[in-house]
Amino acid sequence: AQRGFLILNDSGRLTIEVEGSLDAVDTPILKSIDVGSGFLVSSAIIYYVERTKETVVLNNACEKGQFINDEYVKTNKPRSVLCMPIVNKGNLTGIFYLENNIAVGAFVPEQVKVLEMFASQAAISIENAKLYFKLSESEKKYRMVSDNITDVIWLADINTLRLTFISPSIRNLFGYDAEEELTIFDFIMEKDLQLVLQTIEKKIEEVKGGAFDTMTPNSMLIELMRRDGSSFWAE
Repeated sequence: AQRGFLILNDSGRLTIEVEGSLDAVDTPILKSIDVGSGFLVSSAIIYYVERTKETVVLNNACEKGQFINDEYVKTNKPRSVLCMPIVNKGNLTGIFYLENNIAVGAFVPEQVKVLEMFASQAAISIENAKLYFKLSESEKKYRMVSDNITDVIWLADINTLRLTFISPSIRNLFGYDAEEELTIFDFIMEKDLQLVLQTIEKKIEEVKGGAFDTMTPNSMLIELMRRDGSSFWAE
């Protein structure tokens, strides 16, 4: 192939994300160019593959086949075209679009089989990448919100009682740096520790039994300790 494109499906919108060419030194990463723009690839061929989820192999696209009247084909006169769906669990993840404007019949069955194997692996990789991106974006939004709130919020591992998240307000209040790992033992006075642990265990059992009432306030008055040794009472 002289030119190749990776097209991704973003909630029904097909966009060109990567372009490769034998003449290019680098592989350009495009900025989500809509397939419908029609100046880089044949949108008619791609939309057909999107609809049918079938591979299209054209040995002489500009002179034979059902796409000879496509505007892109008439203008660019591609010879060999291979357009293959990337499918994961029945869903279209993306499309490979390869083109050769010199040779007729450039894509032989052996090449198609190899690309099909590659497409099956690519489908999984693309889905994993999308999942990672979504998780990463969610975490960024979560951090952005949490870093700007003044409320006291903390999350703890119920097995180790290690704090997995502490809002900046807590760190400022108790005098700990953002990089320091903490547990509830670091700021709960020893005399109140047993009461806190019993309360946590009780709430865990209520959640497991489906009896936890989120509308009823749950509070206790305990003495908390700052890093410098000073203490204060909190409910």
